[in-house]
Amino acid sequence: MRCITKVNRFTAFTGACGITLALMGCVGEGSGSDPETADDTTDPRSPYAGEQTREISSLTSGDVESLKQGTGVAFGGMARPAELNSYPGPRHVLDLADSLELSAAQRDRIQEVHDAMKVDALEIGAEVLDTEQQIDALFASQDATDTKLEELVTKSGELRGALRLVHLSAHLRTVEILSDDQVDRYDQLRGYTSGEACENVPEGHSPERWRMHHGCD
Repeated sequence: MRCITKVNRFTAFTGACGITLALMGCVGEGSGSDPETADDTTDPRSPYAGEQTREISSLTSGDVESLKQGTGVAFGGMARPAELNSYPGPRHVLDLADSLELSAAQRDRIQEVHDAMKVDALEIGAEVLDTEQQIDALFASQDATDTKLEELVTKSGELRGALRLVHLSAHLRTVEILSDDQVDRYDQLRGYTSGEACENVPEGHSPERWRMHHGCD
């Protein structure tokens, strides 16, 4: 077994780290380049053109759906550092249970990890959506103030950090349940050992969602 230091899933992501994350901003995949730094002087149109019709302006439709479902796909893949470094995710391990030859005890333990993650992810995800809607509403009202803006953006950053911690921590707990051989097999099945993950879509997975999860073009 791989010995991993556990992270409490209820750890609050607050303080300076949360504020820094908030002020830096968390941008989901597909948001385009920053119009403030764009170097194209021939076309005045913003890369954001058309996004004014979004449900929440700062989130892609994929982000919104992920937050509503409690998955880790939002914001470019919240557990990607774990997933790409041999720390399997509980949902994918359960999907590949037969190929990984999980024992009944392993299935039960990983299901518990997944279910606990899902509860926390849904709760925090709903708060993220609500806070981002408030930020939209603040500017739509044409009555934004520095004080209110700082409050909401800081809260959003802390929530996003806490949500990411929920997903990453689930990967920590999952790897403790698996053998080294199962982790190696997982990496093979997920396409991480071939160097061609974008082309190696495992059987039973949606090619579109697989490529989105791995940042494929």
